[in-house]
Amino acid sequence: MKTAGLGFFPAEIAEIFVKPINKSFMLYAEFKKAKSLFNFEN
Repeated sequence: MKTAGLGFFPAEIAEIFVKPINKSFMLYAEFKKAKSLFNFEN
């Protein structure tokens, strides 16, 4: 397997990696928000 250009990154591969990362970031943000609200009320 030869990697021709290092700057070359197929959109399909990018989507496979970026989508789960974005999803986990959003879940983490929601978790932190919920946790701070929970701590605020107690």
